Amino acid sequence: MEPQIQDYYNEFPHGVNVIEKLNEECDFLLKKLDEKDKEIERLIKLFKNLDKRVTKYKREQELKEIMRIINEERRPREKKFSCF
Repeated sequence: MEPQIQDYYNEFPHGVNVIEKLNEECDFLLKKLDEKDKEIERLIKLFKNLDKRVTKYKREQELKEIMRIINEERRPREKKFSCF
């Protein structure tokens, strides 16, 4: 990058200003990335808890079904009479 006339009058060359702006933009984007990472971690924890709840619900449903089957087996069978 060749020096420009305005660089003679400025405290820093033009290239330094560009680099500073790029650094500011990089810092801003890194902060945004950190926020998104935290949000992802929060969602992962939420889904893990949800998975535990779903598993627990499935177990409860299976237990209810087993109890229903056991109760049906314990009930005396109805005798069916037919006329024929």
